[in-house]
Amino acid sequence: DLIVHVRDITHPETTLQKATVLSVLRNLNLPSHLLDSMIEVHNKVDLIERYKPAEENALAVSALHGHGLEELKQEIEKKILTATGKKILTVNINLEGPQL
Repeated sequence: DLIVHVRDITHPETTLQKATVLSVLRNLNLPSHLLDSMIEVHNKVDLIERYKPAEENALAVSALHGHGLEELKQEIEKKILTATGKKILTVNINLEGPQL
């Protein structure tokens, strides 16, 4: 339902690595909606002072320090719900009443 592309943003060939991954994915003839909805994750941002992704819609994370992981989780949930057409429903039930 979803592709999450995690890159080591500190690697000197990170841009080339992205191009290679995208090329391989295109050669697999994946449905276009998978490639269009792919989440781009830039990892190891803790190693770059004041890092801001230059790429549109890229999420900056530090897996080591947990930075950005909540945003990543929310984005994954949003994309999965969109891709599957499912929704999250919260039902509050009074545990002392007849509703239980």
